[in-house]
Amino acid sequence: DVTSNTETGRGYSELVKLNDFYLNLNDYFCEPYATLGITSNTSENTARKSENQVSNLDINSRSLVSNPREINVENIGLAVFRNDILVGTLSANETLCHEILINNFNFCTVNMPSPFSDSQTMDVQLSHLKDPKINVKISNGSSFIEVKLYLTVKMLSFNNNKDNILTEEKINIITQSVSEYFEKQFYDYLNKTS
Repeated sequence: DVTSNTETGRGYSELVKLNDFYLNLNDYFCEPYATLGITSNTSENTARKSENQVSNLDINSRSLVSNPREINVENIGLAVFRNDILVGTLSANETLCHEILINNFNFCTVNMPSPFSDSQTMDVQLSHLKDPKINVKISNGSSFIEVKLYLTVKMLSFNNNKDNILTEEKINIITQSVSEYFEKQFYDYLNKTS
């Protein structure tokens, strides 16, 4: 679950300008994508109808919709095209990975599973340290992508039922867990988009 600071941070969505979409549509080296949004409404019937229409969207992305009593349009990710045909969507976390890899990212808050309990989460602030380094090699007709990321993670909240004291051992467990979590997010993104 990713949230973003709207002033300077970028996170779960990208505001794509129409001229950028058009340029990508006519480019030989990249495919177009657009901001993916969802609406919510005060009417229960409309809300139920809206849920049925978006049932194929990522559950984490749908949870980002704010106050259901108001009519809102929420950015929840990216719609991905091949030429001019919609071929898929990127969830909030996949969009975060996309933003980091195209170097269009400052910082955001990520709510991730706690390494100490399946029922608890922790909030971390992810920020940009320096530009990513990406190498792509073609081997036997398949691409091999190597990515080196330079990110900083700051823990914002930590809940542990047993005790809330951070020992060196717990910090090492959290560090490993955060690293594995983001590594999985990037692998999932790259597998989906390839």
